[in-house]
Amino acid sequence: AVGNNVANDVTAIQNAINAAAVAGGTVYFPPGVYLINSGTGLTISGVAVTLMGAGVGASILNMGASFAGTSLINITANNGEIRDISIHGANTTTTSNPAAHAITNTGAQTFRVFNTTFLNINGYAIRAIGTASNTLHGGMVHNTKIQSCAGGIYILSDSTATAANFMISNVF
Repeated sequence: AVGNNVANDVTAIQNAINAAAVAGGTVYFPPGVYLINSGTGLTISGVAVTLMGAGVGASILNMGASFAGTSLINITANNGEIRDISIHGANTTTTSNPAAHAITNTGAQTFRVFNTTFLNINGYAIRAIGTASNTLHGGMVHNTKIQSCAGGIYILSDSTATAANFMISNVF
């Protein structure tokens, strides 16, 4: 990935995620602005994959104006983690950005978001969904800032009470 906020980095980042998913691993984002400007989002479907930046404000995933997915990052495997990174909408106002969420976790256990900032997302910053067939347990959101987003943190469980043990701390 180039990380210059001009080149569309979606293919390079997804290829790195797929390589890390083979045995669990970390996809590291050096300082830069990584443009996600096409496709349906990044998908973490392998167990124990971490997306890690160089720090909030130093490494930014930027949802481009042409992004067409419903979530920038989709997590469907256990032990997924997002840390030390910022996730931004394309423009400085929420309503002029694509109608999409930043992170959606569907039934993946031990899902974690640490030291992350969300800015100008025209959807929820974080969605965590549990159903009878996709149990959601052990999620953590810590030291996270959600600013100028259409929604904050959304946790959903159906009538089977499958969203449990979800810890949220130090969130602004």
